[in-house]
Amino acid sequence: MSIEKIDIPEPKTIHRISNTDLLIGKPVPPIKRLQLIDEDTYEEIILCWAKEYLKNKYETVIQLGGAGDKGRDVCGYTDFKNDKFDLYQCKHYSKQLTYSSIRLEFAKLVYYTFYKQYSIPQKYYFVAPQGISSTLLDLIKDEKKLKDALIKDWKSKFEGKITKKENDSLTTELKKYLTDFDFSIIHTLEPVDFINQFQTTSFYPYYFGGGLTKKRNLKFEVSASIADREINYVNQLFQAYQDYSKEMVKTVDDIKENQELKSHFDRSRNCFYFAETLAQFSRDNIASEIDSFEELKDEVFEQVVDVCNQEYKDGYKRVLATTNSAKSATYQSNALFPELKPQDKTGICHHLANELKLKWVK
Repeated sequence: MSIEKIDIPEPKTIHRISNTDLLIGKPVPPIKRLQLIDEDTYEEIILCWAKEYLKNKYETVIQLGGAGDKGRDVCGYTDFKNDKFDLYQCKHYSKQLTYSSIRLEFAKLVYYTFYKQYSIPQKYYFVAPQGISSTLLDLIKDEKKLKDALIKDWKSKFEGKITKKENDSLTTELKKYLTDFDFSIIHTLEPVDFINQFQTTSFYPYYFGGGLTKKRNLKFEVSASIADREINYVNQLFQAYQDYSKEMVKTVDDIKENQELKSHFDRSRNCFYFAETLAQFSRDNIASEIDSFEELKDEVFEQVVDVCNQEYKDGYKRVLATTNSAKSATYQSNALFPELKPQDKTGICHHLANELKLKWVK
């Protein structure tokens, strides 16, 4: 038998890739990652999405999914007292939702609202990683076909499956209710829209990566008066200035004629408040058991503590040496690293002084 030699063709040109790509491979797009995750992780994501995104949209959000939920996974109430809500039915399937995979949910909706177990939702959403099939979408749009299909399937597919405690057969009254039911409340939350909504939460980077997505608010006002929460680090600065100038420093007025010290004091306060915006940024963006800002403070402390504990001519020199040491480090292991600025590093030193973990005058 003769074998014909065929050269392997050249692969298509591979675009430039980063060192990170070489180490861990190309990143998986969020829409694909949503489709690949397991059922338990999907349930976690749904809870996180409901906790942060939906709670900002509704008066009250209740997660019910499980035995006895009567076809309700997540309910977002616009008026809890009067039972006005949107219903989110969250399904984890490896394929797109089809009529056969969710027809029981339609039956539960009709049955439980007919028997007034709960009000008819204002909107009813199907939420699934793969979305819904085009045939199901067409069926939802054609209410008559949907109703005919439900009536046809009721006895064989729904009886005894909606509830085992009550009679769930299609009685004459229930059939009429189904025939008159307004299925225009049915919608689908497409995967791409779900991703966009989830991206606004602090949980998104944990599951999908992509860095910190919420913008940092750098607008703040430093009041002329010293706030109560500033007392410790401000007093420490006054002690350092007094140690340096050899003159009494008890208030800001005592250094107002000293351009160097007054400038340093104003910049120090500005950095203290600047670091507070980083703490808020951390809370807004990073959902974790570990507070990234507090972790960063610990890293800064380890960076500067030995520098702070050295001998200096005066406390002011100690302040300058300590904050300069803080600014010289990068802290790349911390999740806040991409957002970290010199003002943050200096400000964190003053936060540590405020907690009396650093002392300028021994």
